[in-house]
Amino acid sequence: ASQGYPYALYNLGNMYKDGMGVPQDVVEAVRLFQLAADQGTALAQNNLGLMYEEGMGVPQDFVEAARWVQLAADQGEAIAQYNLGRLYESGIGVTKNAAEAERWYQLAEAQGFSAPSTGFTWSNASAVLVLFVILFITYMYKKFKKVEDSVRNESDPINP
Repeated sequence: ASQGYPYALYNLGNMYKDGMGVPQDVVEAVRLFQLAADQGTALAQNNLGLMYEEGMGVPQDFVEAARWVQLAADQGEAIAQYNLGRLYESGIGVTKNAAEAERWYQLAEAQGFSAPSTGFTWSNASAVLVLFVILFITYMYKKFKKVEDSVRNESDPINP
């Protein structure tokens, strides 16, 4: 990073953003992302855009966020294409446009990028239900075993 290598700057920026191996410092993360983004590093441009969107280490600025994410998406970076689609879908920093959002989502998906799954899904609900049933059966087995052991010990003439 000290040599100005853009991917080293980008990686170090992520370390400062997340506090991995260094004290967390979002202002330093923004500075490093900016240096890498100015050299055309798409991932740094995307992350810089997200920092502006969230107001992390910089004043929140949706237009600036969209500008940086757009630069990364135009270079074909799948996660940036997804993020740009999200910005168009919600109208964050750009004019809300469902068709443009869908176009960017499709470009990201064509590269194998799929949106992170959040919120309620039936598969999540099924998994929770199965876990609940397993825990309940385990609990009831232990409870029954305790009662059975207690009854067995009371009626055992050898062990009064």
